Amino acid sequence: MRENDVARLLRSRFEQQSNDIFIVDAATGASLSYGQFLRAVLRVREGLARKGLRKSDVLLSYMSNSIETAIVYFTALVMGLNIVPLDVERGEQDLRETISQVPYRAAICNAPPPSFITDGIQVGALTAGETRSEAAVGEAELFESLAYEQLYLTTFTSGSTGAPKGVMHSFRNLLRSSVAFSSRLGLGKSNVFCHNLPMSYMAGILNLIILPFASGGRVVVGRRFSVSNLAGFWNAPARYSVNTFCFIPTELALLLKLDRGSEGVEYARRTKIIGFVATAPLKPQLKQAFEERYGISLYESYGLSETLFVAANYPGRDRAGSVGLPLDGVSFEIGADGEVLIRTPWMFLGYSNAASPVQENCFPSGDLGEIEVDGGLRITGRKKDLIIRGGINISPRRIEELLDSSGAIEECAVVGVDDEILGEKVVCFFVPKGGDPDRVKRLSREVAAGLGKDYRIDKFVELRALPRNVNGKLDRQALRRSYTQ
Repeated sequence: MRENDVARLLRSRFEQQSNDIFIVDAATGASLSYGQFLRAVLRVREGLARKGLRKSDVLLSYMSNSIETAIVYFTALVMGLNIVPLDVERGEQDLRETISQVPYRAAICNAPPPSFITDGIQVGALTAGETRSEAAVGEAELFESLAYEQLYLTTFTSGSTGAPKGVMHSFRNLLRSSVAFSSRLGLGKSNVFCHNLPMSYMAGILNLIILPFASGGRVVVGRRFSVSNLAGFWNAPARYSVNTFCFIPTELALLLKLDRGSEGVEYARRTKIIGFVATAPLKPQLKQAFEERYGISLYESYGLSETLFVAANYPGRDRAGSVGLPLDGVSFEIGADGEVLIRTPWMFLGYSNAASPVQENCFPSGDLGEIEVDGGLRITGRKKDLIIRGGINISPRRIEELLDSSGAIEECAVVGVDDEILGEKVVCFFVPKGGDPDRVKRLSREVAAGLGKDYRIDKFVELRALPRNVNGKLDRQALRRSYTQ
């Protein structure tokens, strides 16, 4: 996708689909067509320009999920800004650590920012009224003059495994990856997406703002997913005819466990829904149980903040345990140590807080994997999560899969913790299912019988729930810390 291809797609959306609804606020019912959305972008552009923002400036975004947040992201594109989203639910220490790495010009907010964020601009003051740039809507120069290759977005990791890293991308990267993903799954104007992930993280930006835009579809902005609002999960999708979901595995598991009503099942079964799964591995047992209850086919996908979308299953190619075939232009290699190496045309520009550039457009994923017969990819574990006990490499994923199939636990996580004699020992944190006083002994025997004595579990730790970060990924570092404290 060349520069003029990006401009052509933007023009197509804002001109040819000017009257089509692009984004809806499920809480208020407010909506904007593609044309109205662009006019709102131009109003915010004028407001930020009056505040002194100029091309290449860094703009912090301290905003909760809203239509205005999406407007701000496109405003950054039009102005040539580097937008740096912050999660409004992050703690002060994490926010301070992130901000200390960002030489920002100003911050834009839709809620009062903490005192340590200076030069805050309330977005509401910028979106009121009518823009003086109405004539610019649809004019080619608005799109053809943009620098799509320059730094556009810097998202920071959650920091669950160390200091946050700023992952830098151009807008062209985001759009090109979205176009390839949309083509693979056959997405288009008829797709209505449910947005309930944090808009400050890559999945909430790429998967549920840029991807719907690239597809020419519609976005319904709902409440950010949490256990507290699970009871009303299906309300907004049913009201606004949502037919496209980006699920995270935690979300699927909680729906199966806590969604006891029939409304969701009835809605899902009478609606032709496509559900793609991202951010974390989808266990085959969870996939099967969810599909059987709701009648929604789940298509696992694969990507990283650095590489964006790189693989996906799709209708006609759906294999449990596989993350799918590489998208057009993407290729995988398996290193000597089993690590998945990724080559992609939309590789990230680098880390904002690291001096070393990206090497040869090839990224070591940190995941262990296998290439399937048809070229698909199967993830078998995390390289850094390998446990080395007494010189033997042990895959936590293999143990977890066996335990998941036992029927004796809700979920589990196997981690390695330091041991003076063995180097590391194997600890299994688990959430029990039902009453079974002999559960641990039985599971220990099953692991030894199924995987061998090298895979024996040294310690079982029962928990009410496993710790996860905002993207639903298991926080293994938190488990290790809790064990050693």
